[in-house]
Amino acid sequence: MKFFWHYVKSAMVPFLYLIFMAFIAMGIVMINDNLLYLKIILSVLNISFYAYIVAMVFYKDGETALKTRLANDLERVQIVKTGEDRPLKLIE
Repeated sequence: MKFFWHYVKSAMVPFLYLIFMAFIAMGIVMINDNLLYLKIILSVLNISFYAYIVAMVFYKDGETALKTRLANDLERVQIVKTGEDRPLKLIE
């Protein structure tokens, strides 16, 4: 169950940004039709900004996961060498 909540928490940030992007897109759609080029430019910027934000969030999550994996590997080496029971970060 802890794994489930970890994944839900990880999915909330992109979902919230998706909601914000949708509100911005609704504002862009309400621009007058004779400014079609402005609508297109703002829509492309909106989607690219969302993609950038989500990519950076996933990149940082990946960096954190790599650091956790390396720390767990060092802990496993110590467990094998000493035989003592040391805690590992299994959820991350």
